[in-house]
Amino acid sequence: QGTNAFAATASISGQPINATGRVKVSALSKATIAADIKNAVTTVGAEVTGVGAVVGLNFARLATSATLSGMNSVTASGVAVSALSQSKIDAVVTAPVTSVAYRTPSTDPNAPPSGEGPKAGHTISVGMSIARNTIVDTALVAGIDEVGTVTATAGDVRVIAGSDATINATATATAIALLFSTEENKNVGVAVGGALGFNTILGGVDAHITNTRTALIEARGNAAPDAKGEGGQGNITVSATNTSSITAKIEAAAAAVVVGKGASQ
Repeated sequence: QGTNAFAATASISGQPINATGRVKVSALSKATIAADIKNAVTTVGAEVTGVGAVVGLNFARLATSATLSGMNSVTASGVAVSALSQSKIDAVVTAPVTSVAYRTPSTDPNAPPSGEGPKAGHTISVGMSIARNTIVDTALVAGIDEVGTVTATAGDVRVIAGSDATINATATATAIALLFSTEENKNVGVAVGGALGFNTILGGVDAHITNTRTALIEARGNAAPDAKGEGGQGNITVSATNTSSITAKIEAAAAAVVVGKGASQ
């Protein structure tokens, strides 16, 4: 996992800006992890034990920053600063296990000697699936800092930060034990299935205009908004949104079937 984040950084600082068109500073993080991990154990025979375990660990650590800073003035038709995180983890972890034992030695004196023909005494199947998926936005920042004047001569001033991280996770485990036996008190069938899922999205979203107490922020666009009050020009917008989502499907199934004399657990 490490301590360093994958970084997407966009910035303009220092000298004044005077542009006839738009000034746009944009940073986008779009890390994608697609993991499909499978393990299968199938055994057939006497005194059979089958164990299958799968562990999937997926981790994305990100830093996304877009800034206009440390200058006397910015003049353009429109000014936009945006930082967006759209990282995604798709993870599937599967552990199916099947174990079959089908006859124990017979107590019938006329039966074949022990060691001849197939045997069955016990069968144990264990299936375990563990999935851990984490997305961490250590920084998600869009800002205008310490700028003397910001003027949009024919449009908007917009500072937008947004997170749309997504985790889609599936963890399944299946254990099946089958035993067919005729030996009294010698029949044991055990099947254990377990699935665990840990899914986490961490981090904050920051959009700001700061340290401009003596500054002038102007948006001179003159287009009117539509009937819903949306669109138009001449707006000053500072927006931070988080629409991250987690969809998880965790399934565990275990079955033990014993035909004969004895006990099933």
